[in-house]
Amino acid sequence: MNWNVIGFGAFVAVLGYLAGATSPNPEDHRASIFIIGYAVILMAVGCFAPDRVAKGFLFGSIAIAMIVYALPKPFWKFIGLIN
Repeated sequence: MNWNVIGFGAFVAVLGYLAGATSPNPEDHRASIFIIGYAVILMAVGCFAPDRVAKGFLFGSIAIAMIVYALPKPFWKFIGLIN
């Protein structure tokens, strides 16, 4: 068990829930479901995978999130994920 990964997953789940609960935008509600789902997967990996795999999953997902947020808005409009 990797408690750092499990704790980070719980933190992400709380942030996802609060983001969806405090926003009137329906797209944010849908996004919060995906964030909470990711957090559940992250906590499961932290519980059942070896430490090296759990840490790799955590840092890999953080790197992917940084790349995704760096992409420009026209890209997301082109693939149809935002209006």
